Amino acid sequence: MYNSVLKYSLKTQLRTLQRPMWRYQSSVAYINAMKSLKLGLKKAMIAKDEARKTTIRSILSAVKNEEIDKNEKSDMDEYALFEVYEKLIKQRKVSIEDYKKNKRDDLVEKEATEMSIIEQYLKELPVATEEEIALNAEKLLQGTYKENPKQSLKDIIKTSNIKEISQAWNCSEKAVRAALAKHYKKVFSE
Repeated sequence: MYNSVLKYSLKTQLRTLQRPMWRYQSSVAYINAMKSLKLGLKKAMIAKDEARKTTIRSILSAVKNEEIDKNEKSDMDEYALFEVYEKLIKQRKVSIEDYKKNKRDDLVEKEATEMSIIEQYLKELPVATEEEIALNAEKLLQGTYKENPKQSLKDIIKTSNIKEISQAWNCSEKAVRAALAKHYKKVFSE
């Protein structure tokens, strides 16, 4: 009896040690952004600002879902948070369009308010904007074009160190690849 209780206790302790601690492995900017969200939630609750409170809760929920989805694949950072914010903003834009078609001005206003709150938190992140990434991608591709005008996009991505580029441009690797793909035809068709 005592042996089985001891085994159970040890198994439980090992399981808790094996669980990933995402937020403790995350970047400083990510941790600061999460603190900002929680502080904003607290202020909204004190001020009884229902729209802000609901929006921040939905942001926190989306971030938590992203953490669960990523599991042990990678650490959460400001770039993953940026992508979550972008996704939430895109959802709000689609909802606004649908509500406008159905002449639901009250819901359009609600979604627009939520979108502006999410955009405020998005601006706080130390991440490059889409315009900055596009400009950097065009510069990189133009330099590559001068060296070898027949090079394919696949070769460019293989030869480029995407990880270093993403750090230099202050964006995610996914954003670098997307920008290169988007601007490749523009530069190489000249």
